[in-house]
Amino acid sequence: MRHPTRDDFSVQKVGSAVEVVFLPSDSHLRFGLLDPSEHAKHGPLSEPYLRHAGPTGDFGSYDPFDVTRLAYTLACEAVRG
Repeated sequence: MRHPTRDDFSVQKVGSAVEVVFLPSDSHLRFGLLDPSEHAKHGPLSEPYLRHAGPTGDFGSYDPFDVTRLAYTLACEAVRG
């Protein structure tokens, strides 16, 4: 199983969300910005809304947990600036 790197992602803030695209499978993970009162309990972002745009409908040969975890890390970094 392959492990993703930062170069496998594109990250963009979009209104009240962060869109992270996993480039190898063209999968889009969208994280909503949470209210500051929720940060202590849940962190700054919601669970991702995931849309697999790629032909296989998954992350291919990449570990799904690693992909989602790194996507969340990159989204948090985008929020913090």
